[in-house]
Amino acid sequence: TFDKSETSTIATVPTGGYIMLLSRSNGLSAVRLDDTGLPLWHKRYSGEFGTFYSGAQTGGGAILAEADGSFCFAGRCGYEPFVVRTDANGNVLWAYNYDTGASSPLYISKKNNGGYQIGGFFGFGYQALGEPFTMSLQSDGTLDWGRRYDNFTTAGSSVFELANGELI
Repeated sequence: TFDKSETSTIATVPTGGYIMLLSRSNGLSAVRLDDTGLPLWHKRYSGEFGTFYSGAQTGGGAILAEADGSFCFAGRCGYEPFVVRTDANGNVLWAYNYDTGASSPLYISKKNNGGYQIGGFFGFGYQALGEPFTMSLQSDGTLDWGRRYDNFTTAGSSVFELANGELI
């Protein structure tokens, strides 16, 4: 049977090939693929709460493929944001759950200072309904800040940092 809570997203890797992120009701998996789509490696991650939750409408989380072949993945674990930074082989460099409320990351971008900006929506359940949220991380995964924008109802949000450090 089809489990609507199993979703995926895919990105190209600057060093060649692809990375696919799979969110399942019992974990988060990353699969590194070569240029022809053949698997090179598969890694499974779980956060502090042990389970990654994401609904079909919320997407499979967010992937940032770094220029050196390493990765940063963002998703939701136990209704909290969960971010994993890995090396090029998928080995964990750091992983954190963030206590920002029921936030579902959908987008991730690299900040000019080497940190990460994550955007998504704040809301419960498996529906892509809620209020936009964003959080700023340092390069080591330390949370700078997280904000939710409760005047706007949306199906998600994205973030982008301008050269001067301002966010859109």
